[in-house]
Amino acid sequence: MNVLITGANGGLGTAVCQAFLATGATVMGVARAWKEPAPFLTISADVSTGEGCAEMAKRALEHGPLDALVHLVGGFAGGSPVSETSDQVWDGMMNVNLRTAFCEASGETANVVLPSIIDTPRNRATMPQAGVSRWVAPSSIAQVIVWLTTDAATDISGAVIPIYGRA
Repeated sequence: MNVLITGANGGLGTAVCQAFLATGATVMGVARAWKEPAPFLTISADVSTGEGCAEMAKRALEHGPLDALVHLVGGFAGGSPVSETSDQVWDGMMNVNLRTAFCEASGETANVVLPSIIDTPRNRATMPQAGVSRWVAPSSIAQVIVWLTTDAATDISGAVIPIYGRA
């Protein structure tokens, strides 16, 4: 199985790449930049632009047809009420969260996994006073994503799967 994973060097991306590697999949990870070598094929691309998406697709298809695309690129630059958010910050969030999905959308089946706050080092550093007991482990989300690419999930398309953490 050839799997292309955007946002592959983030907290969730790392867990998803590891989960697919454990299945024996050929993993191609996409990020704007790579700080360290990864145990899979890496593609550097800014997928918030059409040109970056085209370059990503071109590079990925050099390794054969794709069996799955996992879109994990996302970000949040909030902290202010929406009415006080600058156009630059708003446009940046829309590009990274919506344009990337639009540029990449072309699969036969598409499902959405909606996690609550993900337990990553970055989130812990950003929200040091928050209670982390209900935060979702990246590996839990990765298991659901991997399952969605298996034959067991062939008939699932258009699903929105909430992963909100432990009670």
